[in-house]
Amino acid sequence: MICQQICQDLEIKPLACTLFALRINDTPHFLPGCRPLLPNAKYDFRIRFQVKDLQTLKNLDKNAYNYFYHQVKWDLTNSKIPDLVYPNHKEKVLGLIITSMYIEMLEFDTTVEELKKNYKNYVPHKYMKKHSFVIKNKIAEQLEQIKHKHDAYYAKTAYLQSVTTNAPNYFMEKCAAITSYLPEDELERGTCPIDLEFAPHHPDRPGLSAYYSYKKLWKHVSKVEDLLAIVVDNDTVTFAMRSTNVGFVVTITDKARLESFVTCVAGYFRLMVTWTIDLCKSFKSPLLQELRHLKCHGPIGGEFSYRKLQDKQSIPGSYIIRQCEKSFGVYYIDLVIKSVSMETFKITIQQDNGNTMWELHQEGAKKLFGTLQDLAKSIKTESTHKLRLAPSDYDKPPLLLLCLPESQLVIIKAASDTTEMEMRQKMPQIIDPATELRKYIHTEKIIENGSIKEMRAEWLLPNTTKLEVTLKILNSKDHLTEFLNLAYKWGQLQSTELVKMYGFTLSAPYTMVIESTRLGTLDEFLLSGKNVPIVGLIDAAFSLARALYFLQEHNTIHGKIRCSSLHVVKFDGTSLTVRLGDPGFRCTYTKADFPWIPVEYYANLERVTTDFKSEIFAYATTLWEIFSGGKKPPLQNALASRRRLPQPANCPFDIYEIMLSGWDIPERRFSSPQHIFSALISTREKNQKSYATIEPVGVEPDREQFSISSGSSLPSNTTDQTLLKSDGSISNISTDNEHSSIISNSSLADENSWMLDESDYNLEENVHLLSGDNALDAENFELGMKVIELDNGMRLIYQDNSYLGKGQYGTVYKGTLEYGEHSVIPVAIKTLNSPSTSDRKDFQREISVMKRLDHPNIVKIKTTTDIPHIAIIMEFVKHGSFLKYLSCSSPSLTVPCLLKFAKDIASGMEYLTKKKIVHRDLAARNVLVDDGQTVKISDFGLSQFVNEKGYYRTQNRRFIPYKWYAPETISNEKYSFQSDVWSYGVTLFEMFSKGKEPSFEAHIQGDLDDFLRRLRNNQRLPQPELCPNDIYNSLLMECWEYDTEKRPTFTEILVKLDDFIAEYGEVV
Repeated sequence: MICQQICQDLEIKPLACTLFALRINDTPHFLPGCRPLLPNAKYDFRIRFQVKDLQTLKNLDKNAYNYFYHQVKWDLTNSKIPDLVYPNHKEKVLGLIITSMYIEMLEFDTTVEELKKNYKNYVPHKYMKKHSFVIKNKIAEQLEQIKHKHDAYYAKTAYLQSVTTNAPNYFMEKCAAITSYLPEDELERGTCPIDLEFAPHHPDRPGLSAYYSYKKLWKHVSKVEDLLAIVVDNDTVTFAMRSTNVGFVVTITDKARLESFVTCVAGYFRLMVTWTIDLCKSFKSPLLQELRHLKCHGPIGGEFSYRKLQDKQSIPGSYIIRQCEKSFGVYYIDLVIKSVSMETFKITIQQDNGNTMWELHQEGAKKLFGTLQDLAKSIKTESTHKLRLAPSDYDKPPLLLLCLPESQLVIIKAASDTTEMEMRQKMPQIIDPATELRKYIHTEKIIENGSIKEMRAEWLLPNTTKLEVTLKILNSKDHLTEFLNLAYKWGQLQSTELVKMYGFTLSAPYTMVIESTRLGTLDEFLLSGKNVPIVGLIDAAFSLARALYFLQEHNTIHGKIRCSSLHVVKFDGTSLTVRLGDPGFRCTYTKADFPWIPVEYYANLERVTTDFKSEIFAYATTLWEIFSGGKKPPLQNALASRRRLPQPANCPFDIYEIMLSGWDIPERRFSSPQHIFSALISTREKNQKSYATIEPVGVEPDREQFSISSGSSLPSNTTDQTLLKSDGSISNISTDNEHSSIISNSSLADENSWMLDESDYNLEENVHLLSGDNALDAENFELGMKVIELDNGMRLIYQDNSYLGKGQYGTVYKGTLEYGEHSVIPVAIKTLNSPSTSDRKDFQREISVMKRLDHPNIVKIKTTTDIPHIAIIMEFVKHGSFLKYLSCSSPSLTVPCLLKFAKDIASGMEYLTKKKIVHRDLAARNVLVDDGQTVKISDFGLSQFVNEKGYYRTQNRRFIPYKWYAPETISNEKYSFQSDVWSYGVTLFEMFSKGKEPSFEAHIQGDLDDFLRRLRNNQRLPQPELCPNDIYNSLLMECWEYDTEKRPTFTEILVKLDDFIAEYGEVV
């Protein structure tokens, strides 16, 4: 605990204390925190663990940041940084020397002459011995040119970034060890020397690595998050990992070296993965031991603590005790007083005759208790029972994971053509809709008579790439069997001429994830007026013929060959690429299908699914659709009377001859698409001299062979039926000379169908096994990632469960905004709760107001959308609700801190006044906390531009937050800049009372009439506990003047605040 005492003496906060350790002087080895100090030994107090982002360390604790700067500076001056030593890096070191002298000029107003005089104090000794005169002249020259343009922290950050960039191994810890030869070398049993290295932020080998000198090879052993335990047995160390049951075993003969290396790994585990876990039981953290004994959390912060209590349903009487993140010997208790109210109280440690006592600070009084449990029981709550929430190994408080790099929003780029081809060649995969799919919610449409919902989506692939796909979502489990049959059979077909099914989901709503069909079906594409040349239409005819050839080759009947079954993949103005999609399910043929069905099957339409010649007939009619611009053939029974559909305008006669052959009587109708390839090629050559884009006809050499089970391909004269049994096994049934149909039809459930038999597949039982709770699965699907396309190439991504809070009329979610493939930022998305006309007008007013505003203390609007509902996309403000911040940070709030917040709000309100805008709803609930030191005004749902007289009067009376309203607003519904000043005074009351609701008397809630009566009788809100007399009397009370003309303006308030800040101190 010696580090804790040193931190306390140096005024370094408890939160940063875990970054420090004691290093044995003149060695690279650190002392474990559980070991006692050795007599007569010297130790160096150092920051041992690297916070990747320097700005994070600076914001966390400026004293720790300054200590780190002086540590690095001392190391450089004493040539303790191997990557920055003489003579290899003398220019870089010289630059750092001058920067450190510049920092001293900024911090202490040291003159250039003084620095030149004492330059030896800044220069490494090796430099002085050989280059004293040259260095002196260079330093003098550079110092004369320096101009004071920055603050000291800016210069320190530049200094430290330069060191960490040029010396990336500064924090790396190494250790010589012995281990077994690499197993892949198949050498005789024995051991070899290795160099262990632990670098959690290494670009290529993050975490634990080993260098095998006999192979001159670095081997990455494990990332820090994949470590499970470290077991030390004398000089043998075993690193247990997720990836193997054996573990990585090494021998380290030097005790000091072993202890130092193991505690390095264990320390980073606490600071990057789980703060409450000692990875190695041989070297337990004394602080963790103490906290476990007390059943107390570490310095997790109020924000995390409140969230944890909320996750436990905010049960009255439940509480958390946590260390203060800013002061040693101070604890907080966060307690649910009633179901909608939490409060925080300060606890300090006191010694009474050698006994540790706990002192509760509550409402200005102090009381001692022997145990924390007794202390908690003493606080009155809605429930007489108390429930203590102890620390959990599943807790991930962001404040404690100091060495975890701040999560960066990654731009997910479109997959390359090569990646797309690789995905096409793979068999269908199981896809998790919640984490792998991002749905374009505004593209939804209903197909298959309401059975299927179709929409565009993105499939997130490894390595931060995405593939645009189409989702076919089952709307009702009534059709689950047919849907699964379709997904199973279509997923087995692998051809470049078919729409690829990439995978499916195993939870409701069941979804097929197929190749993107963004350009739509071919009939829609042609009817939209696209000018497609003849060669493009021939390309489409060719693709469909090749698709039919593939299906025939594999004895499979599609059953729904139509122009609407073809999907446009690409059109470049000349060439048109289409692919055949699945036929859908539960097909029942009607008279509307007659143009695509041979006459001989009119009496028994179901025979269509058993004869491949019917596919040729449907191909001929589809060809007519293609060359008729996507129009459907007339529904009269023309083909039944042997009258053929007319030749479409501009259709080459060779193409029309193909149609006629397809419609011919069965005896003369061609039986294979191969018969038409030559005609298509010939016709295309006539219409375009270049034949370079026509691919050879025949079996595709690179195409995966259709397979039902591993290693079994289909012979040409048999069809393998595959039945999925209820026990999960698969049986293959061979039937000679029969075709299998993709379409599932209850009337065709015979031995030749792929329909799953009920005896082999219990639907209800299987649904239960696959998806568990269907309602929950459907909810998870709906809560998955959604995408909205905005103007200028922007895209909004969000999830419904990323809930941040509610404002006057809207619900707020967290999302991300992508600007093409160039940048991505976090945003807040505010949507309208109620579709009522008045609320919509208020919401549109909020948009109108916010679009005009640009001020550092006002939340900025990024853009807006009305898809699927009207929404405002705003900047994301990190710490959220100011009201919650005041409550959970209440014991650590100070007057200087609150004055800084007061000035931020007043500054924003002064800006609104200049813009002629009355906020009308200024309150702590409508203020957000950005970085813990800056607040921003939000929620402009009631804001209004004033008239030339400087006020606005409402036309309708609705719910009003009257406790924040001025008397003239309550009685006459009159809003002005002066009424905003009154609300500002009430907001100050909330701040200085640590988030408490405005009330004349504690625990007494009056109605509106009583409230207004008290105001007219010159009664005002009482002076808050934390508010000094002068601030209350000359600021709050002046804001609450009954006469509007006597209230100060926001410009005048800012002048007052500057005076108070000068008196009480400024937060820096």
